[in-house]
Amino acid sequence: MSELFYKPRIVPDFDYLSEKEFKDILDREREDNIEPENPDSLDDIRDEAIRIAKEIDKIKKIINILPGNLPQTYRDALNKIQSDLLNPPPIIKDGGPSDMEIESEMETDTVPGPSYNGDTVVKIGDNDIDTILLFPDDNGIKVKTTKVGSLITFIRESFLKDKNDMYGNFVQKLKLMIQQYMRELLYIAKSGHFNSYLDLYVRFDTPSVEVSKDLKAAADRILKYQIDREQKTRLLNKIFNIDQTVVHLISNKVSYEQRQRYYDMEYLEAKDYIETQENDELRKMRLEYDKKYEQCMYNYYKYLTGSTILTDEILKTFLSEARGKALLNKNGIDTQKGYKKEQEKQQQVEAELKKQTEETQKKEEEKQKLLLEELNSAGRDSSYSGSYGDKSGVVNSNGTAVNSSVSGSEVELVSGSIPEKIVKMALQAWNKRGPNSGNPIKYSMKLRSHKIFNSNTTHSDCSAFVKGVVLEATGIDVGSNTSDQVNKNKNRQWVFNINELQPGDLIYFKPIKGDTYQGHAITLNGRRYNVNHTLIYLGDKEVIECTNGANGLRKFNFTSGWHKTNYMEPRFLGAFRL
Repeated sequence: MSELFYKPRIVPDFDYLSEKEFKDILDREREDNIEPENPDSLDDIRDEAIRIAKEIDKIKKIINILPGNLPQTYRDALNKIQSDLLNPPPIIKDGGPSDMEIESEMETDTVPGPSYNGDTVVKIGDNDIDTILLFPDDNGIKVKTTKVGSLITFIRESFLKDKNDMYGNFVQKLKLMIQQYMRELLYIAKSGHFNSYLDLYVRFDTPSVEVSKDLKAAADRILKYQIDREQKTRLLNKIFNIDQTVVHLISNKVSYEQRQRYYDMEYLEAKDYIETQENDELRKMRLEYDKKYEQCMYNYYKYLTGSTILTDEILKTFLSEARGKALLNKNGIDTQKGYKKEQEKQQQVEAELKKQTEETQKKEEEKQKLLLEELNSAGRDSSYSGSYGDKSGVVNSNGTAVNSSVSGSEVELVSGSIPEKIVKMALQAWNKRGPNSGNPIKYSMKLRSHKIFNSNTTHSDCSAFVKGVVLEATGIDVGSNTSDQVNKNKNRQWVFNINELQPGDLIYFKPIKGDTYQGHAITLNGRRYNVNHTLIYLGDKEVIECTNGANGLRKFNFTSGWHKTNYMEPRFLGAFRL
């Protein structure tokens, strides 16, 4: 358990030159035209990162053995950690990234990882440097050394080493926990006479009355451990999740980049007081961001270590729970009995629900079928053999009927002036197809199959009704829809006062606020309107209309009440007469 509390060393290694010594070396190299070389320790860092990433792959393959939703919790976090390992940040210098490429030497489910190329390894015996002999020539051992790198390179190196130490420690703890957990879990399953270790994951819910007196304490502990484990798991999911992991990764990256930024700045020559003070300020900023960087890394370390400590407690709690189940099962008590009953109950509920759904669906289909048959037969009675579309009874402008020889027509010839014919034909439609006729018109926006008088109109809306009435009564085609009717009859006599209406006038409505249907745009009497409805005035403040709702044909008086104040007066646009 002490291994879980290991804290990696995340402070810089003091194995580098002072700034003055480093600057002197750089100055000498510039004078000799010698290019400084990158340290080769990045190769070791890269190899360590790849090794840890491979260990993470191994853990992800066996992590499903963990109880509850721990596998998904850790899988998401491990994917992020693996991506962070294999994608080191570039060196930011002079406002842009370094030309260090990112590659990967292993296949993972993350994006490709790093390549630490550009590092020159200088071996003993190279002609361009002084050889350093630490052993006699005949021992055959070669020692390699490297040129000292820049501070920026060191900053990046230390960041990658710190991450390797931290992630390596985290993965090692996790792997150790899972190994110990798996060994004991498999042994418990075998000792408890279970067919598979998966049987231990079944929730214990066996009634207490079925447990013998000597084993009731074990049953009580199982229930207690189950509750305890579930509470700890909820806590883990709250404090250790993909969102928190991303927050720490971003915090570490920002602290590293801020630190790198100030180490990329060089001290001034300090020729006067201002430059000296500026160097002091730069030194303070470096120290400040060193501390911030160290604190961010330590916070991340605590976050990862805290998750492993809590996970270890969850796994130990589950093993205690599993030991209790094994004891009961070994003594002939079915630890899955409650679960099996719950499953059977659930299956019964699902079967009943499925049966109810099928019955409801069947009833709805029958209801829709009856409605469809009703809509298909709407507007027709058993004695009717013709169609509203035939021209029987239609009179020409001279008063003679069109196709008067066709039998079976319900349209009766009307006489009188044009307004009188319109009123009579409208009332005829009302008497034959109105609510009291025993065969009312029913309207369907889906089917659009019910016609009144007009064979060219496939549905009975307001404008089709008006057109059909006028065409049957007078032979005059006033237009197909409301806007067509207004535009086609602009030159006729119009009235714009509701009190000046005469029988046979064709009334047009404008939409008001709240109306769903806004109608068609028209220009009338020099002004622009929208028109959305038309009616026929019968006289004595009565009108007749065909609505697109359940009312079908409707006749009403608008002298008072709702039809006066909320329907006619606010919507009345005007009317024309033929």
